[in-house]
Amino acid sequence: MGSVQLNLISAVDAVCTALEADILNLRFAPGEKITESELSERYSVSRNTIREAVAHLLAQGLLTKIANKGVYVRKFTAADVQEIFHLRALLELEAIRSIAAANTVPAGLFPLVQELESYDRVDRWDDYVRLDILFHTALVAAANSSRLSRLYDTILTEVKLCIYQTRNYVTIPAGNDASHRQILDALYSREYDTAMQLLVQHIQQVITRYCTGLEAMEQNKNKSTR
Repeated sequence: MGSVQLNLISAVDAVCTALEADILNLRFAPGEKITESELSERYSVSRNTIREAVAHLLAQGLLTKIANKGVYVRKFTAADVQEIFHLRALLELEAIRSIAAANTVPAGLFPLVQELESYDRVDRWDDYVRLDILFHTALVAAANSSRLSRLYDTILTEVKLCIYQTRNYVTIPAGNDASHRQILDALYSREYDTAMQLLVQHIQQVITRYCTGLEAMEQNKNKSTR
């Protein structure tokens, strides 16, 4: 009984990982409908396994379910982007407040920024984005609050989806490196108010960037359907 359950969990986890990768890599387009039969054939697993995996990705925000219509890949609006990244900013600001209260300097952030600066934003886009996300995740982790980290994890998948879905319509600016470096320098100097101001500016720039990307993506879609 125990062995069968472990295998089932392993299969569900494997499908979740594979389906998430397919969505992030745009093998399923934003707003595209997916079916249990299609996914069952694609991943060579039972429909029950697909059903459990889909339920997990629905909870994460990668998929959305429309009553009497089916399950679709999540498609963001500008309002979604603003809400997601404002929530992200609130949680990261709370992390900085906790760091300030402890009067500590997060040691693990410096090598992340150094590595981020070493990557080409175009040729190594995937690595660059991975390090960018890891920097912000590490900032939250530096608050040493498991509850805060859990809350952050609940929106992180949607953050990634927004970034990946607009990758062909958004150019990461050179100033993105400097923005991370400035936040880090303020933290290391224990200028926590400055760090929070810089973080707010950084997130606002990100919101503008991805809202513009979504608009360009929608315009391109409308042209292709004419």
